[in-house]
Amino acid sequence: MAEFNGAASFPFPTASGVINGVNGEASFPFPVAAGALLLAISFDGAASFPFPEVFGRLNQYFDGAGSFPFPTCQGDLILGTAFDGAAEFPFPTAHGTMDAVWVGAADFPFPTASGLLAASIPQMEGAASFPFPVAVGILAGASPNTFTVLVMNLKNKVVSIYENYNFNSACKLNGVYLGAASDGIHILTGSDDNGDPINASITMGDSDFGLPANIKMIPELFIDYSGDGLEVFVARDQTAEMGAADNEEKGPYPVPATADGKTQTKRAKLPQGFRGGNWQFRVANVNGGAFNIQSIGLPVEKSQRRLN
Repeated sequence: MAEFNGAASFPFPTASGVINGVNGEASFPFPVAAGALLLAISFDGAASFPFPEVFGRLNQYFDGAGSFPFPTCQGDLILGTAFDGAAEFPFPTAHGTMDAVWVGAADFPFPTASGLLAASIPQMEGAASFPFPVAVGILAGASPNTFTVLVMNLKNKVVSIYENYNFNSACKLNGVYLGAASDGIHILTGSDDNGDPINASITMGDSDFGLPANIKMIPELFIDYSGDGLEVFVARDQTAEMGAADNEEKGPYPVPATADGKTQTKRAKLPQGFRGGNWQFRVANVNGGAFNIQSIGLPVEKSQRRLN
């Protein structure tokens, strides 16, 4: 005889819309037995405990504890096979936007038994699977290494982009900048990113310098700054020689380091023959080096030749 032969399924709800939060505890205990159980097979099949499948927006996916204990037995448990099959405990499958995937604890204990346990083969024979979430859509907070932060200067509407910025919030406390991430609070100081160089660049606006009909030449840049060296990259939208688009960025063209951390004017020399209608420049640091730019000078020379 068999106490159970087949499959046990305990699905969670399927929801659509907006769920502000599931707050509390979910408990799905197996049988508590007192006395004697004389079974040839205690369980033969598969137990499935899927978590919610949700469509829409969840402000908080789960806040609390989920408990899925196996049997607690008292008395004589005489089994040929305590468990033969597979236990599956998949985590959420979500569609939409999640602000927090999991806050709390999941507990999946195996059997607790008191009395006589007479089993000729192992207590657990099969497979236990505890996969992590499968998400479709926007997952905010689950993968911090994908964070990109945009910061706008409200005075001139210029936007700065910070990549791999793994913090969900930041503040300044007693003159020290702090960032909060999933693994704790971090002090935002130092000359590198936990051992990796901090690559930084400034992209200037695309400009025709007030001369929309003329070819321009810019043989060099003058940068008033302090730092360990810079690199200049150039993009031009049209060349006088070809009369066609040329948006490919050229470079780098080096800028020497300044002495003793002082602010000095250094030059980046561009190749001879560089001509164009519109110009755009990008200035970047070298190997994560620190720099402080005061001004950039562009000696623009107007050609008598006009754009096609």
